[in-house]
Amino acid sequence: MRIFIIYIVLFWLALNPVFAQQNDSLSFENCEEVTALNSAAEESYPLLSPDGKSFYFVRFGHENNVGGQNSGHDIWVSKNANGSWQKPGNYTMLNTNMSDAVVGFDSVNQNLFLQNTETENQQGFRQVNVHLGRSKIIQNEALPMPSTANALYGMHVLPDGETVIACIKHDSLEKRGFEIVVFRKFRTRWIMFYTRGINTLSNEISPFLVGDSLLFFASDRPGGLGGYDIYYSKTDDDKYLKWSEPIHLGAEVNSAYVDAYFSYYGDSMAYFVSNRNGGMADIFSCQKKKTKSPNLAKIDEAETDSLPQENDENIIAELDEKGQATPQYVFFAFNSTDLNDSAKAKLDLFISIIKQRTNVSIELQGFSDNIGSEAANLLVSQKRSDRVKEYLRQNGVEEANIRTVAVGAASPLASNQTEAGRSRNRRVRLILFTND
Repeated sequence: MRIFIIYIVLFWLALNPVFAQQNDSLSFENCEEVTALNSAAEESYPLLSPDGKSFYFVRFGHENNVGGQNSGHDIWVSKNANGSWQKPGNYTMLNTNMSDAVVGFDSVNQNLFLQNTETENQQGFRQVNVHLGRSKIIQNEALPMPSTANALYGMHVLPDGETVIACIKHDSLEKRGFEIVVFRKFRTRWIMFYTRGINTLSNEISPFLVGDSLLFFASDRPGGLGGYDIYYSKTDDDKYLKWSEPIHLGAEVNSAYVDAYFSYYGDSMAYFVSNRNGGMADIFSCQKKKTKSPNLAKIDEAETDSLPQENDENIIAELDEKGQATPQYVFFAFNSTDLNDSAKAKLDLFISIIKQRTNVSIELQGFSDNIGSEAANLLVSQKRSDRVKEYLRQNGVEEANIRTVAVGAASPLASNQTEAGRSRNRRVRLILFTND
């Protein structure tokens, strides 16, 4: 029986706890095999599209793979019809004779991030646009590997395409095994960073980030049920480098076999892969366990805008030391692009810094809650970024120093199941960075 950590050569993607988490544990129930997606071959790397209509995964050892049964693993896709997953098909236009997989979606959900076996003699991923039955490569990204590592064994590319949480395989006399790291892009250059709090002397694989702070992964560390078990960890570090002590998901999800590639979608469904049935790995689903919790008071605009803010001295110090300041947020009412007084005060601080420092620019990332269609949410998130940009321009910031991104309902800060959570998700993320 083969363990399904298939050699895919690129994929999707402290020591002290970042914050207390023991009273904020996650648990899941109703775990069952998704028979409509599985076959006699091996299934792995499950990934649900942002609109919930398409389910991507890979198959290894299937006779209908491009290149045949003995080639690499291929991307397969299933469509949702009336709440049920339909018979999957090979996504032939995206597959090669080697190993292929979907490892993320861009902010607009028009492009896919794909595992790429080799990019300019280096490992990496590529961004591909699929439209009207045709695919077009938008960008190839080569990721730098440390001298001790020889392969990427999984990755999750975040929607901005400039941050990747990945699993690398060390294979040298100095270091061996699997480790979770972070790649970040600075203009045209990718840099790899080691993480704190997740990795052990055992193996850590299959990272999947939910929102900005929750990471699922698998490990064969001592204390599990056997094989690889699924864990989660949290962070308040926007660079994703420092993580809290991981928590085991428990026997409701994990088994004595290999359990990994857990992906979780808000307060609804989660998917993972296991070979607990014997033989090849299959796709399973589960649901977050419902727990009683005290009623949360509604957070209005004034309350939401009272999140901690830094002063200009701290921000300038961060820019000088790291080249980027800790992101800040401005929030919006439902279906609105209006800036309230608190938002304007925060923007005025950023305007003052940009005017002082000629080498500083700002990125504006617009978000929405999940009320309404995907297209409507994307549009309102773009309008929010544009409204902030307009305010900056009106107050003397050059257009060349402003970059806007529309994200829509992806990467929520909080649950969209309550108005309190949705009020936090209607936002523009403000990121100051140097142009050096």
